[in-house]
Amino acid sequence: MGTFRKIPERFKVNKKGVKLFEPKSDKRVRRDNETGLWIPHRKRVYLYWYKFLQICLEKKLTVKGYSGWDVDTILETPFDKWWISHKHLFQTKEQGGTPKVTTTSNKIKLESIRYSYFVCCLSENIMPYKNGKFNPIKREYSNYRIAYQIFKYELKNRYPTRENGLYMYPTDKDFKPDHWTMLDKQARIVVGQHVCRHKDYYRKILKNVQKGMFP
Repeated sequence: MGTFRKIPERFKVNKKGVKLFEPKSDKRVRRDNETGLWIPHRKRVYLYWYKFLQICLEKKLTVKGYSGWDVDTILETPFDKWWISHKHLFQTKEQGGTPKVTTTSNKIKLESIRYSYFVCCLSENIMPYKNGKFNPIKREYSNYRIAYQIFKYELKNRYPTRENGLYMYPTDKDFKPDHWTMLDKQARIVVGQHVCRHKDYYRKILKNVQKGMFP
């Protein structure tokens, strides 16, 4: 049975009043209640594979190795709808089995992938969601500006993690996006370096996704 990091009580409900999902066991997040079949990772891992594949298709990059994925429908199809008819590609009868489609690693750093996806969308001027969670960012904007947009969104919708930037302010419980205007030069450099690393990572992921691999 997997172990999951506990979410602090004060962050279990976001500022919109939405209760945040807190996984407690492998069975809850990896086993299909209807079929009893298992997936090797949380469903969100495949969600971000799907999202990066959508970016490749949006950018008209050549992709291969996606037999059975119905790639020609992916740009117009929401992930949850696509998943219903394609989840068998990733499922096994027994926990720990090897599915038809596998990831390149058994240990997936989902937070890092998620953050890299946001950096990718804003760097490439692609909206992360069709309902426009972020404001459009022009390519000439700095890494610092990209980080600001992401962290501003995160503070409203999610609990603090190392990846979403609050690790820079571990003692500031009342941190607000406006505080970014007061960051000194060194802090801005650190933020920029953090985003730069994720730029390198998303480019690597895109190259892998083109070859039918993830991450």
